[in-house]
Amino acid sequence: MHFEYCGIGNGTAGRKDYPDGVLAEIRERTETFNTWPWGGVGNCSPLMDEIADNLASLPDDGRQMYAEELLCKMQTWVWLYSLSKEKLDSVSNSIRLHSIEDFFFTWRSAFRSFAEKLAVILVKLGINILDIQSRCGITIIERLDVNDLWMVFGTPQLAEYHLSKLNGGSVVPKESYRVKAGRPSSTDVPFTSLLIGTAEERNKILNQLRALIDGRKGKRVAMVIQACVEAGKLCEPTFPQVESYFPNIGTPQAYSPHYGHCKGKEYNAIVEVFKNCTK
Repeated sequence: MHFEYCGIGNGTAGRKDYPDGVLAEIRERTETFNTWPWGGVGNCSPLMDEIADNLASLPDDGRQMYAEELLCKMQTWVWLYSLSKEKLDSVSNSIRLHSIEDFFFTWRSAFRSFAEKLAVILVKLGINILDIQSRCGITIIERLDVNDLWMVFGTPQLAEYHLSKLNGGSVVPKESYRVKAGRPSSTDVPFTSLLIGTAEERNKILNQLRALIDGRKGKRVAMVIQACVEAGKLCEPTFPQVESYFPNIGTPQAYSPHYGHCKGKEYNAIVEVFKNCTK
C-alpha cells in the first residue's frame, strides 16, 4: 500500500501492477484469517473474548501491563499508517472488488474494530485506554465517545453508564449521546442509531461511511448518505445528524441541494458497495 500510494521503497511513483500471485495470496490470507475482532454471525469474537477473559483473570497491575503489551503489538501498524495518513485515507475511496484497496479497507476496519472493542473491555474494568496510550506513546483510538462506541457496549445507555463511571460521573466529550426530557428532536437522536442491522452489520456500515466521507464535503457527502439510505442500510438522516457525527462536511447549502438527486455510474456503484458491505 505504501509503495502504491506513498512512493515508499524505491523513490519512484507508485505502480499499478503487482507480481503474479500477490493479490491472490493477499485475498486468500484475508478471507481465511480466523481471528478477526468483529463478531461474525453469532456476534462472538474468540479473539476479543480471550482478551477479555485474560484481563478479567489478572490483578489491577497485571491488567495495566497486559494492555500495554497489546498496544505495543500495534506499534508497527500505527507507525506505517502515520507515515502518509492523508494518502492512505484516499485508498478506501476505491470500490473495485478484490483490489488491494478493497483488502486495505478490510484490514483498516478490523484494526478500528479491535481498538474500539479493546477500549470497551478496558472501560468495563475501570481502565482508561487513553491513559495507557499516553504512557506508551502509541495511539490506536482517538477518543472515548458514546456515539462511537455504543454499539460495542450494546446500547447508548450502557455506553453512557460505563463512560460516566470511568470519568467520575461525567461523560466525555459533552457532545456525546444524552437523554433529554420531552419529545426528542432529530438532533437529540445519534446518527449511529439510524443504522440498520445487527451490531456487527452496523459497525461495518459505519466503517464504510467513514471511509467514503472522511475529508469530503458537500455533494460527495450527500451522494454517500443517499446511497447508504437507498441500499437499505440507513434511515434517512437530517443534515444536523450527519454533521454531528461527521464534522467539517461543509454547509447545509452545499449538501442539501444534492441529497436525493444523485445518480449516475459512480452513485450506483456506491449503492452496491453498501449493499455488499455487510455480507
